[in-house]
Amino acid sequence: MRMDELQGELVLKTRLRHLLSDRVKLHRLRDAVARVDRIVHDAYIFLKLLYCDAFEVALRSRKWDATFWISMPPVTSPDFINDCLRTCSTSLTATGKKQGRAYDSAKGDHMARLQIFYERLQAEGLMPKERHSSCHLAPILKYSKQEMATALANNIVMRYASYVYRFVNTRLLSAELRRLGMQSLSALSPSVKADVLSGINAVKKDIETRRQPRQSPERFHAFVDRHVDDLVRSRPSGSGPGWNAFDFLEDDIPRCLSYMVHINRLLEADGQRLFSPLCLRKSWAPGHIRLDTPGMTEILLGDVNDIPRIRADLRFSPILGLGAQTWDLPLLKRKENLNWGLKRLCTPELYERLREDEQRNSALLKTEYWRSICCLDTNRHNKSWYKGRVFNNMIDTDGYAVSMHFVPPHLHGATVYNGGKASSKRTSKTAKARNRVRREWPYVHELSEDERAELLRDEHLLAGVDPGKRDLVTVCDGARGARVRYSAVQRRWELFNKRHRKQRLRLLRSAVPEDCRFHDMRRLFDPGGTLATTYEALQALLTDTTSRSCRYEVFARYVVRRRAILEYMERLFSANSFRAAKYRTHVAEKSSEAKLVSRIEKAFPQGDPVLLYGNWGRDPNLRNSAPTPGIGLRRRLARRFRTVTVDEHLTSSVCASCHTRKVAHPIGRSYTRGGRRHDRPLHSLLRCQNEMCSSKWWGRDVMAAVNILCNGMHVLRHGASHRAFQRQSRGGNEGS
Repeated sequence: MRMDELQGELVLKTRLRHLLSDRVKLHRLRDAVARVDRIVHDAYIFLKLLYCDAFEVALRSRKWDATFWISMPPVTSPDFINDCLRTCSTSLTATGKKQGRAYDSAKGDHMARLQIFYERLQAEGLMPKERHSSCHLAPILKYSKQEMATALANNIVMRYASYVYRFVNTRLLSAELRRLGMQSLSALSPSVKADVLSGINAVKKDIETRRQPRQSPERFHAFVDRHVDDLVRSRPSGSGPGWNAFDFLEDDIPRCLSYMVHINRLLEADGQRLFSPLCLRKSWAPGHIRLDTPGMTEILLGDVNDIPRIRADLRFSPILGLGAQTWDLPLLKRKENLNWGLKRLCTPELYERLREDEQRNSALLKTEYWRSICCLDTNRHNKSWYKGRVFNNMIDTDGYAVSMHFVPPHLHGATVYNGGKASSKRTSKTAKARNRVRREWPYVHELSEDERAELLRDEHLLAGVDPGKRDLVTVCDGARGARVRYSAVQRRWELFNKRHRKQRLRLLRSAVPEDCRFHDMRRLFDPGGTLATTYEALQALLTDTTSRSCRYEVFARYVVRRRAILEYMERLFSANSFRAAKYRTHVAEKSSEAKLVSRIEKAFPQGDPVLLYGNWGRDPNLRNSAPTPGIGLRRRLARRFRTVTVDEHLTSSVCASCHTRKVAHPIGRSYTRGGRRHDRPLHSLLRCQNEMCSSKWWGRDVMAAVNILCNGMHVLRHGASHRAFQRQSRGGNEGS
């Protein structure tokens, strides 16, 4: 274990039954997970229906303009989300008494309006007839509202630019093809195609910067003038020449949301592929809930009769040289005292001696309380100390697996803790805005001279890493070629993907039980349809609708169908067999990554290598391709090895021996289609066409890793990229 590992948080994942052996407690916890999942699921739908309805009501009274967002409900505000969570649930206790204090007049009117809208949705069949109880869930829903607000805000910040670009692409590309009399972009000649694409890119730049005079072709100026107010906010007064509409979006989220909904409605009118401005929870399996000490107390302590047992089991570990102490609970008469007064559970004399470090004192008392209700010390994995860290009195669980949070000792009990990660709030999709935030991993040219000299002390410990899709990681040191390869096929085999996929299909293709009474579900929505006798057929009912629409009627049709099958799909995916498969996949994933780390360690027995990592892994998911582990896999490697980012521009197009761009893919096979012969190249293999080159054949990923190492070492020695990999248009690295 390296000392710098203690700077961050670790999460230990295990089965919940290893933490709680009491079946009554397990039942209470799983019931809480199910109730929170239903409440949050309903709140997401309620928020989107509320916003779409308010949007259409406002459109009936006036046309769209830049101030449209002012009259919209603040659906991304944590306080408003908390009100919606209350509206979608009930806090009645077993005696029928409502918890909490009364609202003031303004708050009461606001909650009454939400209640009226909820009753309207109930009458339309869009909300359940009976709300789920939120009794004893207040500490958990407090975390849920923050997670929902973060999810909604991140979706806006990350996707706003994509909405604008898609609208411009779909409108202008179709108009240009009609003007040229062509059916597709591939039918154009290379020069005409380049002219069309460069013109569309200039239009995007004109819109996002609102620059004057326009630099796009004159034929596009009418389009820009007509739609610029529909796509981006106006330029604020006093803004400089570098202003961009996509900078610092997190300060203007309500306005951006109204723009995104408006653009989404325009795209839907054109029949284009949509985004989802207001994200939803669409998973059938229950999600994880976060439990701190008050949340665990609310759920597991059923009544006051449990408190005497807590008093008998609670003990105190030696600290500060005081030796073992006994506990006294003079003020513990109700469960609420245990929630908010844990630091007062010790004797007054002991509290006076420990009050110099009140934060640590309170955290230790809470940890002792966790020991009294959980099995922290019985399982060999659940030790109070884990890799030099201490249990932070917080878990995440979905009712089957549990993630326990461990932090360094000096952060034990800290009220504000971000997991030990550097703040890297994204402000823009442009490279200029990315330079203003702190990167998680610096580029090699951003290092100081002392740091570069330190890395060059032992060049044998420098390794180039090429991230990809077929070979997820290829590690080379330049001397012996590929030292370590970690392929997608290997990862799928180690994660037992084939077995788990068969298990999932077997569950989906199983017959719907008779008590569901939905064998004729298809005929319920489509009189001429076929019978739906399996869960897979029930799930297929949603394919005729869309959850991404921002039109109230269209989205309501999706909600009606989802509501009809929700109970039965959740019954299937809440089974322990399905959640056990998810847990086994997680364990296998961590094991596979640990094996990769071990293989890299064995490949460099002389010491820990420094990984010069290609920057393609920033955003590796390509359209129409399976997701690839990118930043998560790199973070796992970065916990063990030092990683530095290298721009991998042209590293797959330049020969690693002669540094010429004379490499080409050999022809793998030829086939005939439509009377024409087509040659299919071997993408994973490259051949240098330079007759003077000493190396003729290269594996594509190996050559890229060697070039990344070569470019990185050149930057370390000279402070600039190698001439073969320089960007001609920019004259430097992407990160510069």
